[in-house]
Amino acid sequence: MCAISTSTLNYQPTILLPSEGSYPERVWVSAANDDLTVYALYVHGMRYAPHQRLIATAFSQLVNDQLIHPVTGEVVRRLAVSGPPRHGKTSVISEHGIPWYLGRSPWKRVIHITSSDPLSNAYDTAVATTLAENERHAQVFPNCQPWFKKGWSGLSGRYLTASDGKDPSFKAYGIDAKILGSGADLIILDDPVDQHQERSEVEMLKIKSLFDATQENRVNPGGHVAFLGHRWGPNDFLQHLIESWGFCWLNLPALTEA
Repeated sequence: MCAISTSTLNYQPTILLPSEGSYPERVWVSAANDDLTVYALYVHGMRYAPHQRLIATAFSQLVNDQLIHPVTGEVVRRLAVSGPPRHGKTSVISEHGIPWYLGRSPWKRVIHITSSDPLSNAYDTAVATTLAENERHAQVFPNCQPWFKKGWSGLSGRYLTASDGKDPSFKAYGIDAKILGSGADLIILDDPVDQHQERSEVEMLKIKSLFDATQENRVNPGGHVAFLGHRWGPNDFLQHLIESWGFCWLNLPALTEA
C-alpha cells in the first residue's frame, strides 16, 4: 500500500501567512495563483489550520504532478484523503481546490461526485458562485470566465470561455447518476458513499461495479483522481480504491486538529 506522509510531501506546518496589509495586492494575487493556501486566504478569507495546509499541499502536488510514490518513485495520479468529519477536506479540495485548479487551467474539465443529488447540487452552487461572482477569484484568474451563453446551470454543467465547449468545465453528480460526455482531467470523489450504503453489501457491490466500469474510466490521459472521506471499515470503498486502483492514501487522525 502507498501511504503518503508529511515527509513524502515535504510539508512545512510551521509556515504562517501574514496579514493582507503586509504586502502589495499584486504580490497577493501572484501568490494566490501559485499557492492554494494563499488563494484560500485571499479569495475566501479562510486561514487554513495546519492539517488543512497538509491537505492543500497534497492536492496541489497531485494536480501538478509533483506527488511522488514513496516506494516506486513514480508520479501519483490517484490520491485518497481520509480523516474525521469536519476536518476541512471538502472545504480545501471541493470548495477551494476546484476553482483554483480551473483558474490555473480553465481549458480543463472537472467532475465532482458525491453520495447524493442534493449534496451534488450544494457543491455545484459553491463552485459556481466562486467562478461567477467572486471578484478576487476573477482578479487572480482573469482568464477563468463563465460562458453563460453556452451553459451555466447545475443541469447543463458550468462552461468556461477557455474550454472547447464540447463538455462542461465543471459538473457535479450523485454517485448513482449517469455521467455524460467525455472524460475529465480531474475527478473528485467527495464522500461518495454514505454510512447506510457502506453497511449494505448489495449497495457496495453496485457502487464498486459502477465505479470500476464507468467512472474510473472517465479520467483523461494524464488526469488525476482525488477521494475525500473517512474509513467505515476494513473492506470499505476506500479500501477498494487502494487495492483495486492503486490509490495512495493520506490519513489524517483526529490528533492533527490540535
